[in-house]
Amino acid sequence: NNDKCAEQTFAKIPEDFNRESESFVVGSIVEAHHFGFTSGIGRLARLCVENPEHWFYNVQITYKSYIENKYYDEYQIERYTSQIGGQGLFYRVIDSLIYKSLGGETSLLAMQYLNIFLLGLTLAIISYYLLVTFNIYAMIGFMFGIVWNQWIPLSSTNLYWVTWSLFLPMAISCMIVLNNKKRKYFLPLLFISVFFKSSSGYEFISTTLVAMMIPLLGYEIMNFKNLKESFINLLIPSIIGVTAFFSTLVLHVLRYVSSGTNLHDAIKMMQFIVVKRTHGSLSSIGFQSEILEEILK
Repeated sequence: NNDKCAEQTFAKIPEDFNRESESFVVGSIVEAHHFGFTSGIGRLARLCVENPEHWFYNVQITYKSYIENKYYDEYQIERYTSQIGGQGLFYRVIDSLIYKSLGGETSLLAMQYLNIFLLGLTLAIISYYLLVTFNIYAMIGFMFGIVWNQWIPLSSTNLYWVTWSLFLPMAISCMIVLNNKKRKYFLPLLFISVFFKSSSGYEFISTTLVAMMIPLLGYEIMNFKNLKESFINLLIPSIIGVTAFFSTLVLHVLRYVSSGTNLHDAIKMMQFIVVKRTHGSLSSIGFQSEILEEILK
């Protein structure tokens, strides 16, 4: 596994680490091209063949099929069910609007550039909030921290990681603070942003929720009037964020059930996935390290 990770990280596109994960979104779009827009909604996918020539062969044929818009009889669908594929649905919509006009290669680049634009937009909103609320040094410090983080630039184009979704709830909270009189109009956007992040993967969801609350908490501290009002102002977005997260879990369980898994097993699978993606250790739900080692082999 370590050797494979090393190969993924340093190999050339499209076999590198970025493309290996992104291929599940590209494959989801390929599935929509050839089996209908609604085919496979609620999960991601990529193409595969029996006995591939090498470990990244399935990644290669997925990109090739998308760019050439061809699907061969020997191809099968490798299903990815560890999330409900929010980013897959999002980019299916974008692809449906541009593919016929731009073709495969340009459409893929356009979607990756859209990823960068949305990341830049969310970071710009947060930076503007810091500038207006504090000073230019706070804004510069934030931007320096973003640039210093190697994973954000590395994943900025990746259609699977949709890095901008990590910052979207916080950006909307910043918009609430900057337009506090119109707070009620932004609250539905908080739900949508957390739901989209959760549906695109549970990684860093706790960090995303905490980051979402920071601007709101800061506003209440700097503009404190009374405890009851501040408590309500913080409680409502907290409930919205948690509800959006649990709504994703419910839909994920229903997706498993709709595919033939019984409810009890579906809930256990969800528990396994969420703990693995958010906590990093499975010991809290009774899995011993030996079992985890077997799973990772």
